[in-house]
Amino acid sequence: MARRTATAALHRFGQAGQQPFRPQQARAALLRAAASPSPRRRFHATPATALAAKRDCFKVLGVPRSADDAEVKKAYYQLAKKFHPDVNAGDDKAATKFAEINEAFEILSDTQKRAAFEQYGHDGVDAQAQGGGGAGGAGGFGGGGGQGQQSAEDIFSQFFGDQFRGQGQQAQQAQRGADVEVTVQLSFLEAAFGMTKSLRYLADATCKPCSGSGSSDGKVTECGQCGGTGRVLSRNGFFHMEQVCPACSGNGKHTPSPCGECDGAGLKAQKRKQSIKIPCGVDNGQHLRVNGGGGVGLSNGPAGHLFLRFEVLPHKLFRRDGFDLHLDVPVSYSQAVFGASVVVPTLGGEINLKVPAGCQPGETRRIPNRGIRRDAARQPGTGDLYITFKVEVPKGEVLTDEQRELVEKLAAEMGEDGDDGETARRRPYEEAMEQIKGSWDVDKEGQ
Repeated sequence: MARRTATAALHRFGQAGQQPFRPQQARAALLRAAASPSPRRRFHATPATALAAKRDCFKVLGVPRSADDAEVKKAYYQLAKKFHPDVNAGDDKAATKFAEINEAFEILSDTQKRAAFEQYGHDGVDAQAQGGGGAGGAGGFGGGGGQGQQSAEDIFSQFFGDQFRGQGQQAQQAQRGADVEVTVQLSFLEAAFGMTKSLRYLADATCKPCSGSGSSDGKVTECGQCGGTGRVLSRNGFFHMEQVCPACSGNGKHTPSPCGECDGAGLKAQKRKQSIKIPCGVDNGQHLRVNGGGGVGLSNGPAGHLFLRFEVLPHKLFRRDGFDLHLDVPVSYSQAVFGASVVVPTLGGEINLKVPAGCQPGETRRIPNRGIRRDAARQPGTGDLYITFKVEVPKGEVLTDEQRELVEKLAAEMGEDGDDGETARRRPYEEAMEQIKGSWDVDKEGQ
């Protein structure tokens, strides 16, 4: 009953052609409707007694019997919008359908009525209504009832939001301050190890000349368009939508004489200095949020956030891949042939790394837990270090005659010089080329 009375009051108020209209006026219309007696009718709907046969409520809304409240409400809004009398003027079938949809929703959205319907059908709901003990029964807005009963304030809140609850409540809402984003440039090692960095940036602060009032003479009145709420309601067919008041930009105030320093905003960007602890392991392009580090809020609202965006400079030796590091280690020709031990730099200090005999160019070794250390508070652990051996082959022009002679002797001993050696090296490539040419012949035959 409470839902139907409230909906009818809102509908009549919306027809007055006020677009947008004041939430206080709509709320007053609701309370007047709650105080006056009202027949048990659904707005713009045929009385339930006029329905020849009552269908299953779940089938009416097109939801399964296991549907939760959110599914029931979603199905109701979709059907109500489709069959609303305002959309189907003069269509009696649509009006009947709309009444059926409303009744089904009224039952399934009430815990006690739904339980009675699921056990006994419509007879159970009717018996409960006659007993007067069910939720949303003849008690109306203010009467006694079951657990699911809603007051006029509750239903009003469903349509317009909690910010319009309560008589005499100041509707102007606290607004969170503006967020600020600052780009922080870090060296490779600063990002890897973390640090505390002092930052300077601009953020909104309370205007000192007007003490945040936005008025040069201290005189501030209530906005005439929204009544001080900062929000207005506009009607769009069956639905009423809330939006920021265009006259006061949402602050609910009218300032006849704006402050010249802040142009009536009550806030002005000012320099701020803050020390920020940057955790270890941040990466290029990553963001970090500092709660409350942004601009101050309006009407005692919370401050905005400070977002740090990191720019990490590259390192001349290390390359980063997430929390893993990659490092190229040069080895001489003789070290690659005979094997050796080389000193390798890591973020934890130098280590001795064994180069295996016969090491090939591009060969890789993984050293566990020698990469970037993760922030222990978020994801403990450390990445790995991947070493890639770069075999340095001496150029021919830098070899002495004696060195060249030794290399030629080595090639002869290994069978690399002469036609036999060249043939052996080229055999795999020639075989691959023969296979490719065979594929060309197959394609020609298919054409």
